[in-house]
Amino acid sequence: MEPPQVITTNATWDRTAKVDTLQGELKNLGKDESLDVGFQYRRKKGLTDLYEKTEPWIDSAPAKRTTVGSYSTRISGLTPGEAYEFRALVKHPLITIYGKDAAFEAK
Repeated sequence: MEPPQVITTNATWDRTAKVDTLQGELKNLGKDESLDVGFQYRRKKGLTDLYEKTEPWIDSAPAKRTTVGSYSTRISGLTPGEAYEFRALVKHPLITIYGKDAAFEAK
């Protein structure tokens, strides 16, 4: 099995649409012709939350990809000024692979 590769890249604010956009990149499909890609995100713990239970990851809608390259998804309804963390993901039939966690502040 050759696993696919995914990278978490950036989060940006779309001032016009008033949504946060999560960005990632599918670097390798492995040996598959198509895979599902997406993101997971959640509120990031602050210093005062260290002893609180970690919130579960929220999955974005998956998107089918047949080629490598950048992809993104728009997330609305986040609390402005709140810190969030996210990671890109790719679902292979045998395993789900995640990019590195990254942080952003919702606008």
